[in-house]
Amino acid sequence: MLKVILSKYFTKLIYPTYPGDWYKRKGYNGFSPQELFADFIQKQKITGSIYHKEFQSLKFTRRFIISGNHKIDSVEIKPYTKISKNQPGNGLYILCFFGKGEYYESRFRDMALFAKNTGATIVAFNPKGFHTSTGKTKCLSDIAQDGIAIIDHLLTRSIHPAQIILYGNSLGAVVQELVCRHFKHSRSINFRQINSNSFSTLTAVIMANSKIAFLEKIVSYLMKYAGWEIDYPEDFYKTGIYRCYLTRKGDKIIKPNISFGNKVNMSIDLANAPVGYQETLKWLNERSELIPIISTNKDPHELSLNNLCLETKDKEGTNLTVWDFINKYLEASNRFIFVK
Repeated sequence: MLKVILSKYFTKLIYPTYPGDWYKRKGYNGFSPQELFADFIQKQKITGSIYHKEFQSLKFTRRFIISGNHKIDSVEIKPYTKISKNQPGNGLYILCFFGKGEYYESRFRDMALFAKNTGATIVAFNPKGFHTSTGKTKCLSDIAQDGIAIIDHLLTRSIHPAQIILYGNSLGAVVQELVCRHFKHSRSINFRQINSNSFSTLTAVIMANSKIAFLEKIVSYLMKYAGWEIDYPEDFYKTGIYRCYLTRKGDKIIKPNISFGNKVNMSIDLANAPVGYQETLKWLNERSELIPIISTNKDPHELSLNNLCLETKDKEGTNLTVWDFINKYLEASNRFIFVK
């Protein structure tokens, strides 16, 4: 009984989900999920529509993937060949794991720009109980199970593991780690990870934003018992060919002392990196902090990826984009990882 009570409490606090059909709520027409989705995509072709510019030269596919006894709503965004040709992400699939309050429909602009600027096919999903995904999310492993199901689906399509990269935002970075652990242990598969806007531990975030920091050990134990915290071995914080990370300057939720980057030991990571990758790794780790493109009073933690940029500037004095960072990682890691 205690476990159930704690699970419900932490679910509501950490990852509340909201059922309902987003497409119907927004006024799109159709008698089936695919008809609603098709109407949404068709409406974006109209000049002046919300995603008219971003959706051009992209192919959208909606799929319901089986996860246990449930159906998970997912979307795949593939750039046309004229867009992806000669880009670092060409032929790659980037699976997105979003954070608290993020559902894939809320990140269409980010995902479209992600696809266009890297050349990769972007895949995202709503976990159990979120919008039209069936079932109920009760703990972290529920979301991880859904991510595993999405990757299994990609693998059945003869997509090579080296072509699959995981992008985790905030809480999503922890979920993607659980997914990676599953495939490492069960099939000896190692996926690349882009760890974005994340933290050292989930407990640390909750404690930093509460008045009971002195109870951190007890809260950590209770969260693990309820299925809302994981173990963090040292290799979780390692960067290299298989992991890079992004952080946000001025983040009010994930403060510097509890950020993922604060736990990274760059000197050790550089020493362990293969020759030929060390220079890129140093560049990535030193330039991992993002800032808003336009000055704002909004917490950077809440900003969409397309509203951020690097502090580093190019030769013309223009700030490098998030996509410049990700492309540099993709291009460099591609040289060391077989890509079909």
